[in-house]
Amino acid sequence: MIENAYDILVIVLSIVLFIFLVVSIVVALLVAKLVASVRHIIDKGVLIADKAESAVDSLQRSASVAGAAKLLGGFLTMFHKSNKGSK
Repeated sequence: MIENAYDILVIVLSIVLFIFLVVSIVVALLVAKLVASVRHIIDKGVLIADKAESAVDSLQRSASVAGAAKLLGGFLTMFHKSNKGSK
């Protein structure tokens, strides 16, 4: 009788461990796919951030050129007005 109980216990534990092994493998595969997706999203985010940084640098260079042009335009307007007043 006790020997049969041990056999049943071994069979039940073997089945439970097999189910746990299968579930663990499935979960590990899903986690691997999730990590790959997250890496892909992070790579795209880095690419977007690099493009945004490049765009900001271009705008800063344009703004400095535009500021110099505006300053030069202001000087020319002031010079032109002062020449009109002296004639």
